[in-house]
Amino acid sequence: MANWATLRPYILRRIVYILDNSNRLMNPDDVDIYTSFLQLNQICQHWRNTIKESLYTTAIILCQKPTAEQMLLYGSISDSGQLASRGIYLAASSPQPILWRTDISNIMRLKNSNYTQQLLISSRDCIIDFPSLGDILETFGFSTVEWLRLEKILFIGTPQVAKQDSDTKLPIADDTSKRLSQTSQYFIEHTPHVKHLWHRKSGYLLNNPPAFPLGDMLDFYLPQLRTIALSDFTLPEMNHKYFSSYLARLDLQINSESAERLPKIYAPSLEYLSLYYSDTLHSWHIFRGCLPGSVIFENLTVLEIYHYPEISESIDESDAYLPSISFPKLKDLRLQYYPFNDPSIFALFKDAPIQTATIVDAVDRFQLSVITTFRDVQTLLISTRSWNTSVHDEAAASIAKGLFGKPFSTSTAEIFIDTSLPIPLPDTILWTKLEKVYLQFPVYLSDLIDILPQLPHLRWLLVGAIYNTGNVIGNTESAPIWSSTLSQLILFSSVIHIPTAPSLDAMCTLVSGLPSLLKLVVPGDMLSTAKEALSEHAISRGFSEGMVQIVGYLPTRTIFYLRNGIPYTDNQGSRIV
Repeated sequence: MANWATLRPYILRRIVYILDNSNRLMNPDDVDIYTSFLQLNQICQHWRNTIKESLYTTAIILCQKPTAEQMLLYGSISDSGQLASRGIYLAASSPQPILWRTDISNIMRLKNSNYTQQLLISSRDCIIDFPSLGDILETFGFSTVEWLRLEKILFIGTPQVAKQDSDTKLPIADDTSKRLSQTSQYFIEHTPHVKHLWHRKSGYLLNNPPAFPLGDMLDFYLPQLRTIALSDFTLPEMNHKYFSSYLARLDLQINSESAERLPKIYAPSLEYLSLYYSDTLHSWHIFRGCLPGSVIFENLTVLEIYHYPEISESIDESDAYLPSISFPKLKDLRLQYYPFNDPSIFALFKDAPIQTATIVDAVDRFQLSVITTFRDVQTLLISTRSWNTSVHDEAAASIAKGLFGKPFSTSTAEIFIDTSLPIPLPDTILWTKLEKVYLQFPVYLSDLIDILPQLPHLRWLLVGAIYNTGNVIGNTESAPIWSSTLSQLILFSSVIHIPTAPSLDAMCTLVSGLPSLLKLVVPGDMLSTAKEALSEHAISRGFSEGMVQIVGYLPTRTIFYLRNGIPYTDNQGSRIV
């Protein structure tokens, strides 16, 4: 019988490759994907030696709230050095006990630090204790080896935990500030070659983020950094007036205070720019004075600008200055709650070769003229949110008709409308080049089957929910064909956003007019009832349910299916992924 020691090296490497690619599809906010790599360390010496180039590329240290069993097991071991050699440290004396686990001990013992390119520090269900982080790393012998190739430090926090402590902005105590400085110095001393500094963004801005050792680290690293991804933190006061002239990625939170001391940004070097504004408005003047004349983002391919939805005042920009900004390589643009009150703003993107545009705004502030600026992009994502329920449904009802009534050459469109009522669709849709369309809102079946014949290239369709109307299609010898090209259909994604009573009759009527349909995807808890409904419909309408693979899915993971494809299933199509 084969075991790890007898498996050929290429098979072991293939296992790591599959694991790594599977991890990329997971939501890092739901599960710590790097735990699996710590588990690989525990298999056997043969395994570790064979895959060390893949296994030790990342040095991992994780902290979490220990379970009762872990408290009992590790708390009973008096020799902390014995635990540390196994990559385990229990900080039981803290206000909240924290269990630290790492592969640093293995890397150090096996002398594999020359493979390590990044240090990942992650937390689950607890906040990383940054002031004590240097001491924790020292417990595992981090300073006993040289990290010559370590150029990236990545922090991953638990947003749910941080959010509970984010309502009130608190000052940092002098003792904490001193210990943070010590942590900064520890990193500077033992990882001097860092070029990429990351803190994984939590998806919203924190008013009171955990104390983080930014000041000294940025003052030291800033001249050499190619990546600064710190969207949860505002910049402290620093000695530098300019960012690095070869900074390629910048993710930053900006408030009214930090905007005044923000170092000048060297636009030509940037490839990825993501700015989060918590209490002030974006201004292109943050690039002014860095270069004489025009500000040309020569290499920028991704631009993201986020505002709080409450910020709606107009932006006071200089008309003479705006035309001097250009984006000759911009591919991906995301604007969230951007106050589109100045028409001259759109001229910035008129000649940019944008392929994907994402616009997020409030329902009652949505402006169709903004969207028509991006009528020629390949992929268009529009999300409208409701903060005022009194205008919610009235404003939402006109959005789809206004959008689809304008000519667009988009091939992939995702429209999210935050509403509990079906949204009317126009009689005529002018987006005739659509190949994939995701309608993240409820619709009437009669509207849907009217527009499907007008989309000759449509292959994928997602619909939040389908409601039957009085226009019931009677039994005929040959069922009408709504689309002869549609092969993938995802239904009822809106169940996680709004109370939805799925209409299985409408589903059956829709599916019966899709002769090219290969896969039907419904929420997992509806899988059996959907199959039963289709079987009954096949008897009464002559529809062959066996021709279609019916798949169950988790609506909470819809975004990953849209990005990576509908999940694989078994031959019966009943596997939920």
